[in-house]
Amino acid sequence: MTSVTAASQQNPVPASNLVKTENVIVASDEEIAKSQELMQAVANGNVERAEQLLKDGANHSARASHGRTMLHFACMIGSLPLVKLLLTYGHPWNVVDDDYKSVGDYAQSFNQPAIYDFLLEEGVRTELLMGLMQRKLKLELLEAEQNDDEDNEDTEEGHSLSETTPGADTLSGDETRTDATSEPATKSNEAKVLPEVPNASYLAQPLHYTEDGDRLLDAEKNGVMMGWELPLMVRHAEVICPEEGLRVLNVGFGLGLIDKELQKRSPMQHTIIEAHPDVYAQMLKQGWDKKPGVKILFGRWQDVLDQLEVYDGIFFDTFGEYYEDLREFHEVVPNHLEEGGVYSFFNGLGATNEFFHAVYNRISELELGEMGFTVEYEAMEVALREEEWNGVQRAYWTLDRYHLPICRLDGF
Repeated sequence: MTSVTAASQQNPVPASNLVKTENVIVASDEEIAKSQELMQAVANGNVERAEQLLKDGANHSARASHGRTMLHFACMIGSLPLVKLLLTYGHPWNVVDDDYKSVGDYAQSFNQPAIYDFLLEEGVRTELLMGLMQRKLKLELLEAEQNDDEDNEDTEEGHSLSETTPGADTLSGDETRTDATSEPATKSNEAKVLPEVPNASYLAQPLHYTEDGDRLLDAEKNGVMMGWELPLMVRHAEVICPEEGLRVLNVGFGLGLIDKELQKRSPMQHTIIEAHPDVYAQMLKQGWDKKPGVKILFGRWQDVLDQLEVYDGIFFDTFGEYYEDLREFHEVVPNHLEEGGVYSFFNGLGATNEFFHAVYNRISELELGEMGFTVEYEAMEVALREEEWNGVQRAYWTLDRYHLPICRLDGF
């Protein structure tokens, strides 16, 4: 194993590349000098000096040329002790440079597999912990809201008994609660208000199908679904519906790519959940409601769960939601998937950075495993030209390979 000293000698970092602290933090000259010294110590692989400076309160937020952080330099010189030290003192694991290169990308580029693996596990651990904390907070907010509702009901009942007189005009309990819930949030109560529906703004805005039917764009020209995904959807359909006569569920119609492929495989039952009114209208225009065996559920998947049955294959691909929403769907899949059935989803997790993509693949694998699934990822080449994104606000996929998730539900 290469020592820290040897690594720093092989990959010296010129002092001219350091340090533009002022772009990141507002600090005194003394604090900036200390941060600069810390950056140089890291770049030189001096673990002992770096640790002493961190103990003395040196700020690790400084960035050098090209937006490189101290953790980037630790990866460049191959110092796992420095990587661990910086993370211990709170350096974020998911920082990127000006070219959107993560520290994991640097570890891979500089052939540091041990550092890459450590950063991967650190990213997984941190994100799992953050997710747990967010779910706990959400539960606490729900409980607080329920308790407030119960307290309000008790207060209203007390007023109606003590203050009303025969013949007086009174409000019913329902009317009173309606008035209370429609009151705007104020500084005193806004902390108790739960977040809005994640994809509410998406569902409220108009969508646009291009004339060639190859793109579905939102009002800001973000790609909701694009034709380049077809080869992926062909394989997804094969995975969840490997033979004729099966029962399948697809969440999110979009361009209908996977649904057209599923129809080619002659399913016995084909259920589609679609929440956006424009997409739903397009489905009706194309006659999907008249296809044999097809059942359309119009609404958010969260709102139609009671209408779901048991399926042999399930696919999930919504827009405007986040990983936590995907995870919530994962929790209900076992209730609606036949034992031995296959579940898959569009794997756009961290799809603009290979390292972040790897972290979320691992997180999904672990969390699905806890829910009774065995998970494997099938790699598919995705060779997209830059012209593919002409007329689109931003590219939602920039990787060379797609990792198609195949999740089989095992018996307990």
